[in-house]
Amino acid sequence: MPTKKSIRQTLLSQRNALSAHVVTLAATKILEKIKQRKDFLAAEVVALYSDFQNEVPTHLIIDFLLAQNKTVALPVIKNKHMGFYVHAADAVVKNSYGITEPDLKCSRQVALAECDLVVLPGVAFDARGGRVGRGAGFYDRALEKVVQCAQRPRLLALAYDFQLIDSCPIEPHDVRMDEVLVVPT
Repeated sequence: MPTKKSIRQTLLSQRNALSAHVVTLAATKILEKIKQRKDFLAAEVVALYSDFQNEVPTHLIIDFLLAQNKTVALPVIKNKHMGFYVHAADAVVKNSYGITEPDLKCSRQVALAECDLVVLPGVAFDARGGRVGRGAGFYDRALEKVVQCAQRPRLLALAYDFQLIDSCPIEPHDVRMDEVLVVPT
């Protein structure tokens, strides 16, 4: 079985090689999927990510949800921990990684347990909900307590078709996805 490290090397290389045109098309394709989903239409609070380095784009989803008067929470990394804060398009900053996130001076934190849906990025996924992230463990730590709750948000991942693999190496601390929404490339 391939290691997480080898999976990351292979798939990040493939993802980074995507053309701007393919990524732009993916943004439109994933939005069309989202618009058809009852869980997104019914959700009041959705935690998403700000796409980075050719991850499946979320900017159109964020705009759509905001236009539907949904609360959108985006991650903020602070002191090696990830928290989620209400997103307002006019109050964003770039973090040290170059990722857009809510300006903490203008935002309030949202507990993931308050969210109806949590949408995550990743490097690789399998049919059982396994996920290989970038390796820092931010999402697994942020979701650690939430996944043990009886009433918990639905965990969705966005992936390009080539990010689906037969089996992800899973460790005890890894959090499984409830579903992976796939965008063809």
